[in-house]
Amino acid sequence: MFKYILEDGDVILEEQIVQNEITASLHPESLNTLRIVTYRDENNNVYIHLPFIKIGQGSSFVDNGGAGGMFARIDEKTGVLITDGKDENNIVYKYHPDTDIEIKGFKVPKWDEAVGLAKEAALAFDKTRYIGWDIAINNKDEVLIVEGNGKTQFLGQQMTDEIG
Repeated sequence: MFKYILEDGDVILEEQIVQNEITASLHPESLNTLRIVTYRDENNNVYIHLPFIKIGQGSSFVDNGGAGGMFARIDEKTGVLITDGKDENNIVYKYHPDTDIEIKGFKVPKWDEAVGLAKEAALAFDKTRYIGWDIAINNKDEVLIVEGNGKTQFLGQQMTDEIG
């Protein structure tokens, strides 16, 4: 398969991100990421809009809702999860079904650094004002951008905020 991929076209290979122990305690099989949505106004002020965490479930190695993952809202100031988990089927999880970790009250590590990185990255994209950053904390306690979503969905924000 690897040989076929290389022969078929351009390829980017990336090092696997191994998450730190704290975020892995939620669900060790997936890379659990922070969705930090930034909005940059006409004066280049960057705002954070309804951040949430994505947490995998079961044997899935991804955390997204389409693969069965759940979301929980993060308090922007403290980095503490302020809602229970909820999946795309609207099932609410007080405790993670695989790890029995209580979702609400969980403290995200390196929160201030993650917000700082998202804001810094937002300023680097002058043509896109609204970006959903997926951010991970690796096993060296480094804060990393996994990807930036220029057309980020509102599903995770609306489900966790329950306002729409």
